[in-house]
Amino acid sequence: MLCRAAVGLVLAALAAALGGSGGAAAEGTRWYVSARTGRDAANGRTSETAFRTLPRALKALEGGDVLVVMPGEYYHAPLVIENLPSSLEKPIWILAEPRGKATISAAWAEAARGQAKWRSEGDGIYSAPHGPVLFGGWKGHFLYRYMSLADLKRARVKTQGWYGEVNGPESGIVCAEGRVYVKLPEGADPNGETIILSPPFWGEPGQTAVVRVYNSPGLIIDGFRVQASGTFGIQFDPASTHAVVRNCVFEYCRAGVGLPSDSLVEWCEHTYPGFYEFSEEVRQRNGGRIATYPLVKDYQPANWYESGIADFAYGMEQPPTNCEFRYNFSHELFDGENLGSFNDSESHHNVYLHCYDNCVELEAWKEGFGSRNLRFHDNLLLSCPSAPISHQQAEYLEGPQYVYRNVVYGYDDHGWNPWTLIKSKCYEQGSGFYYYHNLFWVESAEPYWNEKDWPQGWLKTFQFTNNIFVFTKHLKDPTGPAGSEQYPRAAHNIVATPEGDEPILDALLRNGGMLFANPGAVGIRDPRALDFALERGSPAIDAGLPIPGYNDDAINAPDIGPFESGRRYGPDWPRPRRTAFDVNPPERISGKKDPPRVVAAE
Repeated sequence: MLCRAAVGLVLAALAAALGGSGGAAAEGTRWYVSARTGRDAANGRTSETAFRTLPRALKALEGGDVLVVMPGEYYHAPLVIENLPSSLEKPIWILAEPRGKATISAAWAEAARGQAKWRSEGDGIYSAPHGPVLFGGWKGHFLYRYMSLADLKRARVKTQGWYGEVNGPESGIVCAEGRVYVKLPEGADPNGETIILSPPFWGEPGQTAVVRVYNSPGLIIDGFRVQASGTFGIQFDPASTHAVVRNCVFEYCRAGVGLPSDSLVEWCEHTYPGFYEFSEEVRQRNGGRIATYPLVKDYQPANWYESGIADFAYGMEQPPTNCEFRYNFSHELFDGENLGSFNDSESHHNVYLHCYDNCVELEAWKEGFGSRNLRFHDNLLLSCPSAPISHQQAEYLEGPQYVYRNVVYGYDDHGWNPWTLIKSKCYEQGSGFYYYHNLFWVESAEPYWNEKDWPQGWLKTFQFTNNIFVFTKHLKDPTGPAGSEQYPRAAHNIVATPEGDEPILDALLRNGGMLFANPGAVGIRDPRALDFALERGSPAIDAGLPIPGYNDDAINAPDIGPFESGRRYGPDWPRPRRTAFDVNPPERISGKKDPPRVVAAE
């Protein structure tokens, strides 16, 4: 595991404040704020005398204090948290109580409250005066941004790539001439309706994060719904190190958190509500083809929906180090996570569902950001139409990177036939990319990306050991020149496929591999129920290669695949696939030893 700075629990007083077992008297003060019943002229010391606004409450805080944020909607564009007297030794804890009931939003407040005045433009389209927005949402329905009224009326766009013309959704938004145009499903009248409209992306007037944190190290933000930003939900500056963001649900935020070094993101959720239904409508309107990618990447003039639950804090000239992402749920997004923007960091026990480009990007796109010493492990990746895992930025990528004990599963019509499993473009660069004990299960795909014009030998930096590859229809050979120099090192892998091209089969099966024509022969208990444990008698049992530091706890010899036989993994492995909050006291980066005490959101 990684070296850890700041190991251990935060103040025992914080544990006691949550009903934990700290036992010590609180060193700091407990403050309250309520958007519904508070008054800024009150003293803020009890729930009955709460402040009304967050900026007023922030002025009261000292190191070690807890600010309890009561249920309600707090509209800010943005909420600025600056120069708090927080520290690693005396962190300030900003806590929504109960979790998930307080929303901090940068959305257009009048529209979100159903108070905006919309003018009918005909054809089911309405407009109101407003600057550009990126995201729109209505009753959980994702409103896609078209580039012109003509495109919205046609519900068809011309892409810049080889996709040509693509049918889009029949509802959406357009920003033009100082107005926002909205077409709701079935032409519904937006007057009196709650509509979420976010600030725009970088480069357009009015862009902002929902929360901006400056010069406030050691801050803990816990339990909020963070809503509506074309940039970040919460953006820390480089000086606000040792941040902890937990139990937060990021809705209609292009990215979740912009992080400095030594930070932890846990039990958070990132989603564009309705993005799956949008993708399904587009699939049906395009003859069953998943067309989310061309609509998002090849039609828009900028990569507006490039996303991730975490990215580096902008303004950093060096990548953040020693960060950890665990027990998060990224779903209905374009991308799930940009772990490659960090060094010496890890991401584990997360769920990625319906991410339409990359579930995890293990590369950065900035000079000096080498994506060094990264670990991505014990994660569940479901329905990944493009590429579940990516290391494609050859210019800066250094490594090493370790990808182990993950499950990639097709899950539904959106994910059974991804283009490739691993989007790689490393050109012999990097100090190693190691895939150990993973399970990949789809209908048909290339296992990794190859390209005919790339230099020979680049795949020698990859090592595949003790993995299971299941292709229920066809394992495709990567496009490009054949030859042993074009294939990675491999040992003790299992491949199950009724049809596969010989060059790639020979590559994956070298050094003790096993091939089966029937996927059922692998002996995985019940994949459709997401139960990937090995059945008794599976050929994967005790057939793996020992790898020090990665399968030291194996029973007898290591098993091939992510799970040792004889051990149980519940239906919520590695975390629930629904909104859920961990009610343990917050920790620093520590590799949590005790099982989470999880409660589902109401």
